[in-house]
Amino acid sequence: MIFGSDGVKLSKVIVNNANSFDITYIDDRTLAATSPLHKHKGVCIIDIKEKKISKFIPTNYQCYGIKHLDGSLYVCAMSEGIFKINPQDGSTTAIVISDLPSWSCIDIFDNKMFFTNDGTKSVTCCDMDGKTVWIFKDETILKCPRGLAVDNSGNVYVACRN
Repeated sequence: MIFGSDGVKLSKVIVNNANSFDITYIDDRTLAATSPLHKHKGVCIIDIKEKKISKFIPTNYQCYGIKHLDGSLYVCAMSEGIFKINPQDGSTTAIVISDLPSWSCIDIFDNKMFFTNDGTKSVTCCDMDGKTVWIFKDETILKCPRGLAVDNSGNVYVACRN
């Protein structure tokens, strides 16, 4: 669904068979959405104006959280870690090797990646090469971290299921 800044529904884009989990804005014409389905694992590149998938980038892993930055897509891959995907040619590069569970989300701010891991009940910050900067783990606070956002000051906000 696409909504205007006033909350009015502008349009709807049907993405058949994708069962999208997360979405990221690329430009005024393009979005990318992850698809974790076993038969349709990968990233859909969506043309907003044409209201259709313009490209599907298949992956060998189930994709959950996604973020666009500087022409690349960063994806949380179940049981694999964080991958950088080139949306032009579909090539992938492993950035963080980690046994991420499903539902992991990612955000990027100030050349740092932040991602949730509800398996280890933690939030990790790493540099853009995947080197860990810090890990926050406190099971009295983070019981099942899922969604994640970083504001313009670098504050990290985490939504937890429990």
